[in-house]
Amino acid sequence: MPVESVKISDGAFRIEQGQGMVRSYLFVGSGKALLVDTGIEKESGLRAEAEKLAQGVPVILVTTHADGDHTAGDAEFADAHYMHPAELAHYLSRRGDKTPVTHIKPLWEGDIIDLGGRKFEVLLIPGHTPGSIALLDRANKILV
Repeated sequence: MPVESVKISDGAFRIEQGQGMVRSYLFVGSGKALLVDTGIEKESGLRAEAEKLAQGVPVILVTTHADGDHTAGDAEFADAHYMHPAELAHYLSRRGDKTPVTHIKPLWEGDIIDLGGRKFEVLLIPGHTPGSIALLDRANKILV
């Protein structure tokens, strides 16, 4: 099923899958773009859509937690994938494929993701899963 993107504000998009049942978010800065989660579909065209919306800046993926409705399209982003290390065991347990994961880069509480003109702070919020995180853009009052 194809993805559908909706502009929320300048440099911010909601990308929907499964008839709006699952959403990813894309935030575009001058140096890179941040995709938050990949949703429920493995081959949805999410990367192509994110790159189109990012207009030439590289797209990185941050996984907020490893449940299947947030990670199905992760393979499209093996070159730029980040998550909190406390989430890795849960991520590996949820995957059907047992290939070792060596490409995921760590994000720690307090890290700042600087997109160029837009910054997100990593907040560790364990509970739903061990390494669940939220991303806070203080300047724009966005928590995702």
